[in-house]
Amino acid sequence: MKKLMCLCLVMMIIAAFHPAYAADSITLSILNSVSITTDFGNPVNTFEDVDPITGIRANFADSGPLVKQGYISSRFGGFAKKETADEFFNWLNSCGGLIFETGGFDFASFLAAHFSLDAGSMSTDAETGVKTWSSLAMKPKPDLTFDDYDNTDRPHERKYFSCLDANFQYIQAFLQPPPNSVSCEDHRQFCNYPPCQEKIEEDDPASAGAKITVQEEKHEETVPNIYKNLAAIIADNLVNASPVIENQSGIEFNMKFEDRTPPRIEGCVDGDFPELGVDKPATSGDWYKVEGLKVIDNSGGKIGTGLLLGKIDASPLATWASEERWILEKPRVIESGGETDHIIMPNSCHGVMRYTVYAWDKNGNLNPGEPKIHEDDPENCYGLGNTVIGDVNVNFAGELIDKDLSKNPANAKGWPIKVEFRPEEDFDDAYVGELSTKLNSDFRRGQGFVNIRDNDLPNIVIRIESVKDGSRVFFPPVIPHGDPDFSIVQSTKYKSGAAPADMNVSDYVDFLGPPTAIPFLSSRIADGSQGMYFRIVDIFPSDVMQQSEKDLLLSKYKLQPDPEFIRNNFRLESYDQSDSKETDGSPELDILSFGKRNSFGKRVVAVLELPANKGMVQEDVEYLIDVWTDDNIKWATIDSSGQKLDNIIAIPTGVQSGELIVEIPNQLPRASYRVPLDNQESVNGKLRVVFREPTPDISGADENELINKKFPFIEVKATDYAGLERSIRLYLRITNENPNIRVLDRKHEQNR
Repeated sequence: MKKLMCLCLVMMIIAAFHPAYAADSITLSILNSVSITTDFGNPVNTFEDVDPITGIRANFADSGPLVKQGYISSRFGGFAKKETADEFFNWLNSCGGLIFETGGFDFASFLAAHFSLDAGSMSTDAETGVKTWSSLAMKPKPDLTFDDYDNTDRPHERKYFSCLDANFQYIQAFLQPPPNSVSCEDHRQFCNYPPCQEKIEEDDPASAGAKITVQEEKHEETVPNIYKNLAAIIADNLVNASPVIENQSGIEFNMKFEDRTPPRIEGCVDGDFPELGVDKPATSGDWYKVEGLKVIDNSGGKIGTGLLLGKIDASPLATWASEERWILEKPRVIESGGETDHIIMPNSCHGVMRYTVYAWDKNGNLNPGEPKIHEDDPENCYGLGNTVIGDVNVNFAGELIDKDLSKNPANAKGWPIKVEFRPEEDFDDAYVGELSTKLNSDFRRGQGFVNIRDNDLPNIVIRIESVKDGSRVFFPPVIPHGDPDFSIVQSTKYKSGAAPADMNVSDYVDFLGPPTAIPFLSSRIADGSQGMYFRIVDIFPSDVMQQSEKDLLLSKYKLQPDPEFIRNNFRLESYDQSDSKETDGSPELDILSFGKRNSFGKRVVAVLELPANKGMVQEDVEYLIDVWTDDNIKWATIDSSGQKLDNIIAIPTGVQSGELIVEIPNQLPRASYRVPLDNQESVNGKLRVVFREPTPDISGADENELINKKFPFIEVKATDYAGLERSIRLYLRITNENPNIRVLDRKHEQNR
């Protein structure tokens, strides 16, 4: 009893500092007398995916703050000593009241009937501001045990509040009244001796078996010193209890199940990440927004992602995968269940490149590029396997990982590979640097493919060189090597690999001649320092162009010719100029970069002539006709059927096939020359041609008129490995301005 009274006194003090319960302190006293225990302690701190939490039980000390009706009746229904009343009132007031039990219940039975744990939550209506409690209560069994908690398969925290219903009465704490009866007058059994004297008798020595009185009984107390019918006064202080529901008590029992499952990537097949770009591949030289890479985490919220690409900067020698240089793209943060939004620049190849993806959740659990991660399997580390490099299962410190994370709540271990999570706005150089160090390809467990397709057409330059004076004409206007708006990709297999590594560039430089003497430069055409020397007759957009750009090409060149636009955009294609935006991967439609991205489309028909219909090619003069062709894709990782290959297919010039044609229909006999393009050589032709007859005047720019008037032409077709073709038909206006000049050495007879 003393121990219980001390506990009740503590509860009363707590209640005094808890305003919500000052008027009904017994409820807090009752709830604070109850403790929740489990087989794994209280609070329970463990991880998700553990065995059920067992042994959940409500416990209490001694008999609890409960008094039975029989106790009150037997002690206070008639007369009661003051000491008995003192003891009761100390108990009553120290507990803030006593549960009044009329049946045969004890405190355990009372708790089984009235106590509960509620893990509900409060929500607030956004419009009205009204708060509503959504209850999630559980009651104990008669032995005060609760059902095992088996909802452990996800990370969460369960917070239970102790609750008590109002279906009982209790004796409220009140001041002890003074005694209301005098024992000497009403109930001498409770008199105290002294001061009262009790009657004392002794054996009568004069008479065997008789008694004599040696002290007379004396009762002279006049001040009330005992209680009469105190039970009635106690009954007057019997009140109905107030409920303690929802989260009102503030008394908690917590269980926390921490996240230990890293994010997983959807769509993985046979241990590989999803193949990206199957329907919408990345394209060569263009920024590509990764699509179809969905990342999910069972804890929801934000996910950090790091995409690593197997970059290859130059044409590989043989096995392309052996020359990968794995690069971490800038880490991004997405919502769980969303697709990654990385913008990448793919390898300059036709086929595939490899990637892996690292993902970490808001708790720092990192998936190190493991396609096999799955849920609910802590004893096998959720599917974490060995690294691709080294075939070991290690963390960032190189330590071997114990794959059994245990399902025992007492021994469960967290995820073994961690990084710090930050929202993207909190990225700084130090954090990104740390990620770059940790998220390297050596730790990847798997990989996938990104499909890449060539969408750039070959570049073509026709060179017409006079044997007579060495003068040269280039069509279209050329861009010298070294110009930032033009580049040539090297091939390790150019000229069967026997030439120096820079031979692709070297042959182009030789084709143009001395830098200081290169005529017909694009830059000079654009700035007006070089006059126009050709006229566009017809033009055809390529299939890979955006529809709006197809329309623009036809409008500016054909439907409503715009000389300014033509001067600035009729040029070689720049393979470094992306057809999409780096910011979001959407199509790039900037008119200022139109020519760099599209050149003249798929095909152009033009007339080589100076203003005022003056010809640039003279009759009866021998000309050397050569063509330079090049494409940016010098290697492929798939064959023509789309089958992935270990070894590359080399495309030394980027051009798979093509033809140089010269037709001279205005002389008899008609002259016709056809030279197939050697895909080992970027410069083809070596044709020696004499145009024997001048061409007549024409009235318009229609190709049919050129055909009818039998204008000679040079035609070049070049097709790359992807089957993309670009072609030029260049009609030649032949002049007879120097009729006395005749060619003596007919070297054109050496044509092949």
